[in-house]
Amino acid sequence: MSSNGLLALGEVRAQAAAALAPAQPGDPNVFAGFVDALDPPSLLLMWGTPWVEPRSMVSGMSTRRGYWDANLSVLLIAGRLEPGTGVDTLEQLVSYTFDRLMADSYQWPRPSSTPPRPWQVGGVNYLGATLDYRVPVTI
Repeated sequence: MSSNGLLALGEVRAQAAAALAPAQPGDPNVFAGFVDALDPPSLLLMWGTPWVEPRSMVSGMSTRRGYWDANLSVLLIAGRLEPGTGVDTLEQLVSYTFDRLMADSYQWPRPSSTPPRPWQVGGVNYLGATLDYRVPVTI
C-alpha cells in the first residue's frame, strides 16, 4: 500500500484474498484467480469490466500521476445449480464477504452487485453472484 493509502494494481487481489482467507472450518474457499474446478462454497477474485479506468481526481491526484480505478469482482459460488438452499448460501457468502472486508486494515469501498444466476466453472454450472468493488489504485 502506498503512503497515500492506495493499493497498487498488483496488490488488490492479494489484499482481498488475505482478508477473505478461511479462518475456521466452514469458511468458504478463496481463489485469487481463475480455476478449472472448485469445492463450494467458494469465492473467486476476478477482474471486472472494464478492468481499469482513469480516475479523474482522488483528493487532488490525477491520472497523469498514475491513479486509476480497478474493478474487482468477488464471485460468490454457493453450489451446483440444482434445487435446494443455494440462495440461502449466497446470502451467507454476501455477509461473510462484507464482514471480512470491513474488518480488513485496508478501507474497501462499498460494492455493487449482480443477482444470483448460473456461472460455469470447468464445465459445471454453479449458482453464483458477484460483489463488485471499484478500487482506487496506482499503476
